[in-house]
Amino acid sequence: MAKTLISVRNRQERGAALLEAAIAVGIVAMIAATGLSAFSRAATVGRVAEVRLDALADAENALERASASGFLAQALIAGSADLSGPDWQVTALPYMADDNTGPLALIELIAVAGTERGAPVTLKTLRTIPR
Repeated sequence: MAKTLISVRNRQERGAALLEAAIAVGIVAMIAATGLSAFSRAATVGRVAEVRLDALADAENALERASASGFLAQALIAGSADLSGPDWQVTALPYMADDNTGPLALIELIAVAGTERGAPVTLKTLRTIPR
């Protein structure tokens, strides 16, 4: 009978030890999952930021290309002008100001880039051109 009581106690102690080990493994798994989730979100945010920065650079380059006097003159004469490239587009429109009689005309340039990559960026600026 003594053997039986000792074996029951051993089983109970082993059961308690296994339960404690299972709880510890569960806690470690939960902490690891939380850390992995945080790092995967950070990587996703980093990729989106990188795509948006690339789109911003494309839009700035497109505005520089569209600032050529020939393109601005075309927008002034025709009433609008478009220029596009891979994943960017610039639209030029005469800017309607209060006083259109001065020696300089204002042209509004609107550049959109990054639409194909899912992170569109729109930049607007004004350029002047002699009338």
